[in-house]
Amino acid sequence: MVNNRLRGVTALLAGLAFVAGVTGCFRVRVDKDANGEDKNVQVDTPFGGVHVNTNQTSASDLGLPAYPGAHQVSDDDKHKSADVHLGFGEWELRVRG
Repeated sequence: MVNNRLRGVTALLAGLAFVAGVTGCFRVRVDKDANGEDKNVQVDTPFGGVHVNTNQTSASDLGLPAYPGAHQVSDDDKHKSADVHLGFGEWELRVRG
């Protein structure tokens, strides 16, 4: 599910990069993890930006109570999370999951 979100975000980032490239002013920053996979992506333009963070998001980060006795699984590819923040002028959208 997160992989589908990341594909959609990648397409959005490519679109933003194209628009920003046409205007001539944009900045792209990609941080990689120890395995060489993209961990954080930031695209900033004069119009706004997109920031994607694929670090683990906890239940408390989402404003949810943790189930008693539960622990977060973070060592496999099926249990990943993402924090996507879009900002264009006064308009903002943030999706965490």
